[in-house]
Amino acid sequence: MKIAETRLIPYGFIKQEHSYVYVYPILDRQFSVCIQIIHQQIKSQIVDNETQEPYIVWKTHPEGRFVQSVRSAYDQVMHDFFQHCCIVETYRFAQTNRIDAQMPTQATFPFRKYPSYGAYKRHGKWYALIQCIDKEKLGIGQGPIEIINVKANASQCLHRLGIYPAWHMNKQHWISIGLDDTLTDEEILSYIQDSFDRTV
Repeated sequence: MKIAETRLIPYGFIKQEHSYVYVYPILDRQFSVCIQIIHQQIKSQIVDNETQEPYIVWKTHPEGRFVQSVRSAYDQVMHDFFQHCCIVETYRFAQTNRIDAQMPTQATFPFRKYPSYGAYKRHGKWYALIQCIDKEKLGIGQGPIEIINVKANASQCLHRLGIYPAWHMNKQHWISIGLDDTLTDEEILSYIQDSFDRTV
């Protein structure tokens, strides 16, 4: 899960020097839930509005009815925050998650052995497959890279930096594109759309 910083101020956070701060009153303003975000790290606490001190009883004595109401109100605030200000990321790398968010269809994850491999289908047929492999399999060094395989005329595409012979697919009719910002999102999405159109 990643915090979408562009959503914080519209949601009600205040930008401070090195952090974002959000204060939401609960239980007829007896308490406030305070959320602070510093470099993607979330800190939260309940503050007693009368004393301006942290209210820690809800953590240490969770069985009382009043304390349960405080906990419930806190949970509701945090749930709403996560729902509106955070992004659940399916993949490891930023460009992959951006591309996933703009795909024509939702991913399915059909491989038990490779649960992070996302397949995208049109009319029951694949038009794209996202995989995380080692760069050495593409002959470009070492370390993990996420790629997307799409349908294409490979002979017309392989001259481009960031495009490779299809990994584990027909190398004449498919290509692999590195999701490492070598190509822009717009360029990759155009290849995806072409692959989608080819899948009938």
